[in-house]
Amino acid sequence: MAKKLYKVPFTGGTPLQPWMTLALRNRHPRDNQIHFDEPTHVYTVKGSSAGYCSITKFLHHFFPEFHADEIIKKMMNSKKWPQSKWYGMSPEDIKAAWNANGKEASEAGTAMHLGIEMVMNGAEVELAPEVKLTKEWEFFWNYWREDQKMYEPWRTEWEVWDEELKLAGSIDMVYRNKKDGTFAIYDWKRAKDMKMENNFATGFGPLSHFPDTNYWHYTCQLNMYRWLLEKHYGVKISEMALIVLHPNNKNYIRYKLNRLEEEIEEMVEARRQAVKGGLGKIVVFADAHAETRAKVPLDQRVPSKMLIED
Repeated sequence: MAKKLYKVPFTGGTPLQPWMTLALRNRHPRDNQIHFDEPTHVYTVKGSSAGYCSITKFLHHFFPEFHADEIIKKMMNSKKWPQSKWYGMSPEDIKAAWNANGKEASEAGTAMHLGIEMVMNGAEVELAPEVKLTKEWEFFWNYWREDQKMYEPWRTEWEVWDEELKLAGSIDMVYRNKKDGTFAIYDWKRAKDMKMENNFATGFGPLSHFPDTNYWHYTCQLNMYRWLLEKHYGVKISEMALIVLHPNNKNYIRYKLNRLEEEIEEMVEARRQAVKGGLGKIVVFADAHAETRAKVPLDQRVPSKMLIED
């Protein structure tokens, strides 16, 4: 049963900037027991970081790793390779370009996230002027002018945790619905689109029926946050969504996400077994084949629903 929703003063936890008013106004008792060190991305709960894993890292173990060399090899062997914008470049040059593009996108995404966080905390006047000149900022306001009629900002970058599972993470945005008092989890993405299909790779274990795409990664991530909030923080989550804000698009795009029950429970159990085992593993799959599949090259991998058991 969900715990009663109530607020407490700041007595510990991650230090706050003066403008982070929501973390003070709507503070939960558990917030005083978690500390996040941004430079190292380490979570400390009740004074210890031993054994803790971020939600993001946890989720990575349910999907294939990105192997640039494998991807580039497939690209070069494709019939469409001569039409590719990477045609004529060496694998090393392609990887260097990918890294540069990734760094630029990451920096722009970080600035966008900070700007939105400051708006939600009532600190827009402190924003750097250049942030307000971007297309994604225009798209954000197209979105927020509508949603602020329905939603009250409750928390930004809410750090949540589970002691038994040794899991912790930060949620971009939690709203309170003004009409019914339920809550919504939103995540800001500076991506051109969300890919839902992948004919070459799937997840592992309980996620083996999901394509390996950013849409399904984020769906699972927000559902894990939902599970944590409903179990430990006394809130009922009625909606989860991604808001895509990219300058190459014509406006913002909203993706409402499905509520996953069975998959999340199986993911939680995989983590519970790993923690109980005490061997430093992130997850232990009930399906004995799943860990083996994780090491198989993408073009040789078969979804678990198609596996022939011994």
